[in-house]
Amino acid sequence: MIGKSRDQDGFALILTLFVLLLISLALAMLATAVGLEETKAQRVGGTIALDAVSDAALANALALLAQERPRPTLSRELHGGRFEIEMDVRRRQAWVTTRAFVGGRRRVVRALVSRTGGRPRVVSWRESSVEFESR
Repeated sequence: MIGKSRDQDGFALILTLFVLLLISLALAMLATAVGLEETKAQRVGGTIALDAVSDAALANALALLAQERPRPTLSRELHGGRFEIEMDVRRRQAWVTTRAFVGGRRRVVRALVSRTGGRPRVVSWRESSVEFESR
């Protein structure tokens, strides 16, 4: 009987170690999944912030055109980012180029703005892909 008890103790030890191995693997996979989700959430948050700064830059340019106070260049800091505006203003239209920068990422938008009819209106626009700013 004593021999069986040792065999059972040995089996129980091996089984316990196997269960601990499985638990540690499951926890490692969970930690990796959470880390990936966190990275994905940060990327999405950065894209949303970049969208907001880019939209603010174009809105600022349109506001300046509406007030008949266009400037050839303008740069502003925003909470968490900054933007630059370049305007080539003609009598009936303006070419507006905006650059938005947030967290090492950049977005460039070039828009053709009509200045007829009392208020500026975006006729067409083109956006570059989001890219990382070289430092």
